Amino acid sequence: MGTTPITVTAKITPKAAESLLANNGGNRPLNPRVVDRYAADMTAGAWQTNGEPIIVGSDKRLLDGQHRLRAVIKSGVAIEALLVTGIDPDAQRTIDTGFKRGNADHLSMMGVKNATKTASTCRLLFAWEQGRPLGNSPLRPPSVHEMLAVMDRWPCLNEAIRLSDLCGKNRNGVHPSALCLFLTLAVSADEGNGNAATFVRQFAHGAGLGIGDPVLHLRNHLTSQLARSIRVVKNQHLAWLTQAWDAFLQGRERRRYMK
Repeated sequence: MGTTPITVTAKITPKAAESLLANNGGNRPLNPRVVDRYAADMTAGAWQTNGEPIIVGSDKRLLDGQHRLRAVIKSGVAIEALLVTGIDPDAQRTIDTGFKRGNADHLSMMGVKNATKTASTCRLLFAWEQGRPLGNSPLRPPSVHEMLAVMDRWPCLNEAIRLSDLCGKNRNGVHPSALCLFLTLAVSADEGNGNAATFVRQFAHGAGLGIGDPVLHLRNHLTSQLARSIRVVKNQHLAWLTQAWDAFLQGRERRRYMK
């Protein structure tokens, strides 16, 4: 007969985490970005016990929980967690096989409209605030706690997303989250003057723009990049949009957009 599983609520200190990790053979590769995300929440006091256990097999081997344990060590913060011991080691193959909830899922469950666009924009804002290059895949996505904090710091985010919807599919090749990031910064700086709305309408439709108009030339430049199948990262899209925005606000021409 197998060992009867035992479940307790335990305080996991860094020392206890090291002890549990000493028998961690046969687990999946560690993802440092996940460890960093967990550790950030632990350091901020935002970590919550949610019923997901740390699981130890009847052979004393750690079956699930290595990322949380590594985060405890990295943060130096003790957490409370369910600890389940005595599980058949063969059951490890059934752990974490369900569909993972992403940040967009959490926002959707909270009733946030445009949850997917909001989550992806928060990810870029999170990287931008730290001065990290945006690229096409910022290094570490924010935790749910960090994402909600980003939304609190940028109350104009909803307006930026609404303005981005005015473009529909007429984004001229700009990634949706890069456009939303730019509009968040523009709306914040514009302080209710309505310039961001005018800019995005011109960017989307190009109607009535004269020769030398910075928005017209940005549209033409982006169209050229698309026609030549040139891959452009989000950092570059943000830079070009910002250059056109500055010229638009100053009422001056801008005919060239270079990398």
